[in-house]
Amino acid sequence: MLLQLSNITELNLGHVRDITSNSHLSCIVLSGRTPKASKSASHFAELNDIIASWSHGRARVPTEWLKSPEEVFRARFTLMNDVVELSESFLAFMSVHDNSMVVIFWPDDKPLPNKTNFSIQRFIDDLRQRPDELKELDGCFAIIGDHTQLAVGILHDDFPKNPKWASLSCEVLICKRSFQNYRHLKSWGILDNVKGQKRTLVSFQSKMLSLHDDMMSLKEQMGDDCSAKDFNRAQVSLKENRKAEYAMGTNSFNQLWTLAAKTGEVWDELRKIFTGEVVNAHKFKKPRSASNFTSMGNIPDEDLLVMLRGVTCGRLSLKQFTDECKAYKATARVQREILSHTDISQESWVDAQEEFPTACDDSFVAIWCQYILTRVLPNKSPLPAEFHGMLQEKIAADRYVQQQDAKLQAVSA
Repeated sequence: MLLQLSNITELNLGHVRDITSNSHLSCIVLSGRTPKASKSASHFAELNDIIASWSHGRARVPTEWLKSPEEVFRARFTLMNDVVELSESFLAFMSVHDNSMVVIFWPDDKPLPNKTNFSIQRFIDDLRQRPDELKELDGCFAIIGDHTQLAVGILHDDFPKNPKWASLSCEVLICKRSFQNYRHLKSWGILDNVKGQKRTLVSFQSKMLSLHDDMMSLKEQMGDDCSAKDFNRAQVSLKENRKAEYAMGTNSFNQLWTLAAKTGEVWDELRKIFTGEVVNAHKFKKPRSASNFTSMGNIPDEDLLVMLRGVTCGRLSLKQFTDECKAYKATARVQREILSHTDISQESWVDAQEEFPTACDDSFVAIWCQYILTRVLPNKSPLPAEFHGMLQEKIAADRYVQQQDAKLQAVSA
């Protein structure tokens, strides 16, 4: 049973439900109102078909074969506290839910197995006797249920003779390695996370780290020789898919994507903030949305880095960081207004301060910076006539001093 798309034009991930009782494949059904987004519907339909083609049914997979997903296709980050709690729950009830899914990567030089005469359970049982082939397949990577397999692994280590923890019932996918296949696997994992949001919220942290991995993987896949046009086209396609999978609005998702696209030292500091790797971490409240970072735009990286490090070193709270970003941009706006005045017409603030110290006085800038912040003045709204009148007076005062200095120099000469 696959994704039901008839009479659907707008997918509603708020009504995602499992229909696994009559099917080997853990399918996803999305119900909703008459759709607008045919691209999203096409993406989900294609994804269902691909996962169905890779599925070889359920099997009990030895616990020691199970692995966490590799970075390039992981949809969620491991939280060890959750794993420990899950293992305690499994032990208390002596049972494990069976919605896990794993992928086996088939060797590139061998044809994929034919489903008609292929039994996944028999294949796994036979593979136990052929360690060389097992090594070639490189294990079974969790696509759905990474926390589950880690929890079962803990119990298997603690109770190695208990057959209940010796294997895990999993849906088994078989495919070959490729960037495209990694993308499909990650999409399926994300959809499962969103489907389960009523049980476990897909955290802001997990989305940010996962989207950053997406961006880095896309750059690696496209290569250095890729044209800007081709890269942008691939990036737009990936963004649209992820936005649909996370069931987010365009503006909200774009905020996340903009943050995730940061690189270098700026990303390193952001990652520390997202994951709580900061000074006095026990007092720090990790961000739960992009709201603390929406004022970062257009701040040069070297200046932004100073403010981000203020958070990671414990000097600034997230609210104070947001306020500093707003103050920085308000100050820059006042400085641009002053520099663009026809009587000043300077590109460098330092040069303007030397020539027009009164007009560029810090206290004057601070007054109008505060005006912008308290009035929440939109970027496109001009500063009031009062500002321009005061600025003109200050420029006149600087010109007068310049003229007096010139006269003194002439007399001295």
